[in-house]
Amino acid sequence: ARRIKAWAGNIPAERLEFIALTLPLKPWRELADLAHLHPTDFQLPYFLFLAYSEVGKATVDKRKVAAAEAAAAAAAAAARDATAKKFAAGVSWRDVAVGKVADALAAGTAATAPPTDDDPAAADVDDGAAAGPSAGASSAPAPVIDALP
Repeated sequence: ARRIKAWAGNIPAERLEFIALTLPLKPWRELADLAHLHPTDFQLPYFLFLAYSEVGKATVDKRKVAAAEAAAAAAAAAARDATAKKFAAGVSWRDVAVGKVADALAAGTAATAPPTDDDPAAADVDDGAAAGPSAGASSAPAPVIDALP
C-alpha cells in the first residue's frame, strides 16, 4: 500500500486531470479502496472526489475542456484547408451560392479551378480560342468536380 501511495503521489496533476476527464474512473475507485488512498496522496487533491462522484466530474473547470475542443476544431479546419489546397478540387458556383461549401474551401479553389460553362463569370473569360492554338491555351479544359450535396 505504501508503494501505491508513493506511486500515486508521483503522477502529475495535469495527467490526473486528463485521466479524470477522458478515461473511466472505476479502476481508480477500486485502487483507492484497496490501498486506502487519501486525497492528499495525489498531486491533484480533488482527483478522488472526481473518481467517486459524477457530480464532481461535472464540476471540473470546463474552460480546459472548451479550450481543448476549440484547439481540436482549429486543427481540423487547418487540416481541411491544407487538404483543399493540396488537391485543388474544383467547386461549383451553385454549391457556393447555396452555402454547401465552406468559404475557405471555395476561396482556395476559386483561384485554381478553371471556369465552367455554367459559371456566369465564364462568359467574360477569353480562353484564347480567337487567337488560335498557338496562343498557349490548352485544347481541353481541366475537369471540375462538383462538391457532393
